[in-house]
Amino acid sequence: MRCSSTITAHLDTWVDTKNRSDWSGILLGNGSSCALWEPFAYPSLFQRAASAEISHPLTATDKALFSKLGDTTNFESILADLLTATTVNKALRMPHSQIPRRYRSIRRALIEAVHSVHLPWDRLSEDTKTCIRKALRPYSFVFTTNYDLVVYWCFMAQGGDGFKDYFWNQNRTFDASDSKVWNSPTKITKILYLHGALHLYRTAAGRTVKEVGGVAGSLLDRFAANENRIPFFISEGSSRHKMQAIAQSD
Repeated sequence: MRCSSTITAHLDTWVDTKNRSDWSGILLGNGSSCALWEPFAYPSLFQRAASAEISHPLTATDKALFSKLGDTTNFESILADLLTATTVNKALRMPHSQIPRRYRSIRRALIEAVHSVHLPWDRLSEDTKTCIRKALRPYSFVFTTNYDLVVYWCFMAQGGDGFKDYFWNQNRTFDASDSKVWNSPTKITKILYLHGALHLYRTAAGRTVKEVGGVAGSLLDRFAANENRIPFFISEGSSRHKMQAIAQSD
């Protein structure tokens, strides 16, 4: 941004901005994903899940839960509440068959919405992944508010060499007490998913875990594989609700 008290229509080029300082970090927003895949643009994931563009959209009852449980669009929060309600009702020996049905319905709509909008693995070329890796590698930190798999696919294209994402503990869990990146012969680029990501999920015990694909292209499909995993990403519409969801995560 130009150092001026006057607001103008001028927008600096990326080259001008990049060369103005020795930046230690870069923030990637929705525009970076949209530049690769236009369907990543709005409408939001919740709107897609509630639309006729998927085979099993959110039902009226499902949408009522989003409204009543905090007036949110946070799938993670709603799914977690339903799992808790199931546990409580089982412990009290109360009827609870409706709750698992709603859980499966909402989770299915979420998964279909993700698949509906996401860039397919085979549409992201090796040249593009290499280009993005080279662009991100000089930074000490990469912050991203995108929950798609593009950044992850790009830095893992060469086995993740030179990149760290803080999920190096046992079973690929995040541990806030073990989050120091120790000295390395080469500078390490740290990746931070500010709004979560599709390859991250929360267990019933509240731990955040990273999923990995078994073969190229399978990670997006594994998102749907385990019924008891709560996908972790921030999908609320307002900044206040986003901050509330972020504060609830380790």
